[in-house]
Amino acid sequence: GEDSSVELETSQSHLDRYSSRATEAFEFESFPEALKLYARILDFDRQSRFSWKGQIQCLIQLSRSQDALNWVSLALDEFPNDDELIALKAIALARTGLIEEAMAFSDASLQSTQSNSPSWLARTEILLAQDDPTANYCQDRALNADMTSWQIPWMASRMYSFYHKEAAALKLAQMAIERAPTHSTPWLQTGRSQAALGLDKQANQSLARALELTPDSSIIADAIQSMPETNGFARILSGLGFGKRMT
Repeated sequence: GEDSSVELETSQSHLDRYSSRATEAFEFESFPEALKLYARILDFDRQSRFSWKGQIQCLIQLSRSQDALNWVSLALDEFPNDDELIALKAIALARTGLIEEAMAFSDASLQSTQSNSPSWLARTEILLAQDDPTANYCQDRALNADMTSWQIPWMASRMYSFYHKEAAALKLAQMAIERAPTHSTPWLQTGRSQAALGLDKQANQSLARALELTPDSSIIADAIQSMPETNGFARILSGLGFGKRMT
């Protein structure tokens, strides 16, 4: 009996700690790590909407679209009227190629809230999947619904990259930098988009800045090592001990 009361006292602080670690892992693009943490929280607390959403977002970012669809359907059993979950279901449906169904969920999500970034991002995704130019209008609505968040332009940038629209992805990544100049993730995404556009020199500079901000990130190190002009960079990395870790 004594054990269980101790367990209860610690569980809330545990959950808070897991939550902040999960958010941090997600924002540094450690999606597999974030996924584990969200799952751990759901083991304790099935009612954690934050963790359901985080888990579904991770699965989408990891291109596990079918898993995302399964999980979001379970989440909607628990929270049938959650606009953000409805929007995530629209994205998961779009990623699995079910565009008409995706559009129906997107409509439902937008009907109940006209000023919510996740709902507009979901609509952007569906239009991008169809190569529809009105995607840009929806993306602007998503960005304007929250003028301070760097995560929204970052997520939008990753979405445009997924659909091989790198010039738009780069603009969005640079907007994320404007909103959070000292966070490495916007610099990482900017570098990736620059590399995809063949802007190697700028890409190297952006990735170097990302590494400066988060020196222990193996994700940034991977991005640098996949650059064509890595000779000088490879030396920097091995000096930081990355060569050993990567092999």
